[in-house]
Amino acid sequence: MFTGNELHPFYKLLFSILLVFFSLATIGSQALLKSYKGQGYLRNEIGMQVLDGMKLYKEGSVVFSMELGDPSVHLLRNGENIGSFATGKVGVFVYEGDVLELFCEELNEKKIVYVDSLSPNIRSLQKDEKFYLFDKKITPIGKMVLEEWYD
Repeated sequence: MFTGNELHPFYKLLFSILLVFFSLATIGSQALLKSYKGQGYLRNEIGMQVLDGMKLYKEGSVVFSMELGDPSVHLLRNGENIGSFATGKVGVFVYEGDVLELFCEELNEKKIVYVDSLSPNIRSLQKDEKFYLFDKKITPIGKMVLEEWYD
């Protein structure tokens, strides 16, 4: 395998091919994440930070509920507001890449929910999971740790 202090030409060629392959794979994956085909583009497009909200792990419907008044919910898809909802319990079908802005007028607070499975540092919600906003209420599936993300 070694001749003096040099590698055999076959191993030099193999190493060069692997180096080029991994370089192209890294550049390609980074470009995909920044493009509209990637799943993390919405945060960058509308200037929101990752730790500002929660995420849904999968596409599906989610129900928002709260005791104080009605939340005003704005659904952003591809950076555009495609719908607003204002009821005591809000059921919204969301897709990967959507952003939900929830605003409580009585508390003058806004919460952000991302539908994004690429960000492991955001707490995950399962499909059809119910959670309560602004009052950290106990739900049928247990207490949500919203204070970690919103305080």
